[in-house]
Amino acid sequence: MAATNTGKTLQNFYEKNTKSFSVTITYNGSNPNIVNDTVSFMLKVNKSDTDANAKITKNADVTTYGASGKAVFELTPANTDIDPGYYYYEIKWVVAATGQEYTLEVAPIEILERVYDT
Repeated sequence: MAATNTGKTLQNFYEKNTKSFSVTITYNGSNPNIVNDTVSFMLKVNKSDTDANAKITKNADVTTYGASGKAVFELTPANTDIDPGYYYYEIKWVVAATGQEYTLEVAPIEILERVYDT
């Protein structure tokens, strides 16, 4: 059985902004308790880039709503202080008890340029 996430999680967003989003995991038709697990977000220029070269790496808060399978991410302006352009993101879930790893989503995204006074 596969772990799933419903729909595309992220839409394009602006550089140097807070970006909050959540993922609700479904496994075998139900929402597992993920309180002890790791759900992570990674943003790369190219899918083939090494994890060490990722532009953003962030773990979700799984304690607040994890009992119902929900992971909450909050990217800060410091996290999103990257060059505008096209990237790829991946969201994955690692089950603490077994070490099983599930890729929930891989998709392209654009980081948009803000218009601001420098």
